[in-house]
Amino acid sequence: MENIPYSQQLKRTGKLYKDADAKAKVSRLDTQSSATHSETQIDLRNQPSTSSALPFTAADILPNQANIDASINLTIISDCDSEGDNENIDINEDEDIENLDINEPDENETININEEQEDYETDEIEIENLDLKECLKIWSLVSNIDHKSLRFLLRILRTNCDASLPKDPRTLLKTPKKPAGITNITGGQLWYQGIKTCLMKKFRTANLDDNISTLSLKVFIDGLPLHRSTNLEFWPILASIDELPNEAPMKVGIYCGLKHPQNIEEYLRQLVDELKELTTSGIVIHNRFIKINLLYFIADTPARALLKGVVNFNGLQGCIKCTCQGTKENNRTIFRGVSAEQRTNKAFRDGDYMPEHQRELTPLLELECLDMIKQFIVADELHLIHHGVFKKLIKRWRDGERGFLPRWSDQQCETISSKLADIQLPSEIHRRLRHLKYLDKWKATEFRSFLHYGSIVVLRENISNEQYSHFMLLFCSITLLSSKAYEEHWPKAGKMLNRFVMDYETNYGPNGLTSNVHNLQHVLEDVKNYGPLPLISTYPFENELRLLKLLLRSGVNCLQQVINRLAELDQLDNRHKNTEENIKYPCVKHHCDKRTAHIRQGLMLQQGDRNGWFLTKDNHVVRFESAVERASTVVIKGKKLLTSEEYFYKPISSFLLNISKGNMNELSSFSDEFFPQSIKCKLVAIKTMSEEYVYIPLLHTLET
Repeated sequence: MENIPYSQQLKRTGKLYKDADAKAKVSRLDTQSSATHSETQIDLRNQPSTSSALPFTAADILPNQANIDASINLTIISDCDSEGDNENIDINEDEDIENLDINEPDENETININEEQEDYETDEIEIENLDLKECLKIWSLVSNIDHKSLRFLLRILRTNCDASLPKDPRTLLKTPKKPAGITNITGGQLWYQGIKTCLMKKFRTANLDDNISTLSLKVFIDGLPLHRSTNLEFWPILASIDELPNEAPMKVGIYCGLKHPQNIEEYLRQLVDELKELTTSGIVIHNRFIKINLLYFIADTPARALLKGVVNFNGLQGCIKCTCQGTKENNRTIFRGVSAEQRTNKAFRDGDYMPEHQRELTPLLELECLDMIKQFIVADELHLIHHGVFKKLIKRWRDGERGFLPRWSDQQCETISSKLADIQLPSEIHRRLRHLKYLDKWKATEFRSFLHYGSIVVLRENISNEQYSHFMLLFCSITLLSSKAYEEHWPKAGKMLNRFVMDYETNYGPNGLTSNVHNLQHVLEDVKNYGPLPLISTYPFENELRLLKLLLRSGVNCLQQVINRLAELDQLDNRHKNTEENIKYPCVKHHCDKRTAHIRQGLMLQQGDRNGWFLTKDNHVVRFESAVERASTVVIKGKKLLTSEEYFYKPISSFLLNISKGNMNELSSFSDEFFPQSIKCKLVAIKTMSEEYVYIPLLHTLET
């Protein structure tokens, strides 16, 4: 290795250690299979050199030069798990796979664990009357077991249990020998499965509700970086069905390249052609004609600009909804005002916005059913609000803004972080709030939880009265627009958002009037057209991107790997997929001496401050005590809070948002009985003083 640069020596030596560790795990399974389970790690460098004790030789541990070169080669040829010489490449599943997930925990955060609401309730998967081979297939797919581990398990089982099992995991999982549907386009490769194929797979074993005659498609496109060490990225095309909100998005296609798609015509051509056919001719599912409707496209700001062929968000004509003219100040594009003329579909299609706004013609113009203004969502709560405007506000408060506001002191940051740590979020919210020193690592879901449940209490004593009043415009308006229960107050929310935008410069200076703040004025229109914010959010799609990334086993042939994994997963039919729909509501379940009342989907009650508060339809705050099943329903026992007070009255009354404050000393001494139909929502209890709490509705549980 004398002629190899020192940095390359380190990389290659490190890879050898990783490969040795991987082989050590295999060794532990083999040599201890007959003993009790042990957590002891095997260090191959300290093992005796008795080859008979190990199922491999030293040559197996140290990969040859060809394999090392293959592991760092990014040329897209074939899947690492496909047949051929690549079959024996040592794969480190954790290597280079960057965690960009909105749900994946960091090492410094705590996840709220609710045993009854885990991602995979394997106890609920139906495996009765299935043979060992089928059970192994289901287990490996649900658990995302890599081929190397499954191959070794098959070897053990063939030796000790069932010799009829296949030797190769690809035989068990019916892995395609060569992924189909991949085409070379400018800048990379595109795999297009198609919307029709996705729909036929989805309803292969599932029934379509008799009341559904139209399927409305939401199409999502975004970039997904794959590795820390390279620029390789996916640009998936995902689609979900508005009439089936609990179904996971469908993987319509995936582009793989070192940059975003360089030729939008090549990238979108197959999608556009198929959408033209489906929206015109529909589709036949289970001998029923189903109409296909294109509801909207949703993406983050750069992806929207790419799809529409318009200037980016920082262009002077960067707004896709209105003709507001931006100005360059301090090397930023600033958008002032809320009364600019709205863009129209006709003007866009006629090219009236060229060249200041439109840069090029997009193939989406061929879709006559598509409104090029209205059907492109900007009111995405993840990118625009939680990870956009609200994140920027917190950073401004923490770090200060020269000439406008001082930064939080170290003592303030510690006090605020302590309050965040003390907040007991209900089990439906899986991620606890973290210290402000981790603010740059917060997930979008953490900003969402802080905005909706902790902010009005924590910020009250830590920002100025003017800034708090200004922030309350954002809090109240976003809360109103987050539930259909508040639909009659949506126009009021729109006015508050406009006021928030107009007053932003006064509180934080002109540097903050960027595209995100400007786009708040367009949120109401999207909500009026397509429903409350959670229904027009990219959260489900971003979570699907995380799952796509978890399918990668190495940095080689990434597109082929994912296609093969998806082909394997297609074998899981609906009876193997756990959903909350299997629960018949209402019901009572017992777990670890705890009695849990499941009122309706997404609403459960348990004893304790974390999960034990709810609001009745006659606006009584109640603490849950117990529940019993009686005569095909559930009877809930709880103690009422005798008095509750308004927590704020500006810009609107907190009672309008079902928010109140109360004192535990005023809790009733006797229990009342309640029925599920009398419950309006579950409450999040935020402690303010020794015995005082603020009660805030858990938004998704509000009955509409």
